[in-house]
Amino acid sequence: MGCPLLRNQAYFPECVLEQLEADAVRFMNNPDKVHVKDGVLYCSKIFSWYKADFLAIAPSIPQYIQRYLQTPIPLTANTPLRYLPYNWSLNQQPRMCS
Repeated sequence: MGCPLLRNQAYFPECVLEQLEADAVRFMNNPDKVHVKDGVLYCSKIFSWYKADFLAIAPSIPQYIQRYLQTPIPLTANTPLRYLPYNWSLNQQPRMCS
């Protein structure tokens, strides 16, 4: 539940970058994963755990996220940041075989 949604198709070498970009847009625009309230950016703990990876691309987590938002929100390196609780539960309960 806390992870990005799984794609319903395989990743293909000839378009993997486009597929990953589309997945990033979908994740950043999911209010359960990223949202702003009262000037504070709330985002998935994935951004805390892999902070160095994101900061290799953008100067701050808010600025990294802003690149993918479909509705512009003024985010800066100084935007207050809070990490959302991570949901480790599975998307579905296992089915019981009879």
